[in-house]
Amino acid sequence: MAVNRSKWKIAYADSEEVSVGNYSAEKIFDQQESTFWSTAWTVSKTPHPHQLVVNMDDNVKIKGFRYLPRTDKSTNGNVKSYRFYIKPNLFSIKK
Repeated sequence: MAVNRSKWKIAYADSEEVSVGNYSAEKIFDQQESTFWSTAWTVSKTPHPHQLVVNMDDNVKIKGFRYLPRTDKSTNGNVKSYRFYIKPNLFSIKK
């Protein structure tokens, strides 16, 4: 069963490309196969690894994770690896 994403917000994204298109971090949960989040590549480049914090606005039991890669046949930007950190309160982001 899918988790309701209507109240989700991006609490932090270390990088997103919004200079030459709308590749903002919110694209990770907009449920549109034609959109995607991309880290910045035109103005500045943030080095790996990238960090993204989602405020789910509720305590939710998570049993799994599904990831939809880009649907335009490009492999640029595919997730190489990931880690999940879950806590009931918002993370303190240190920049």
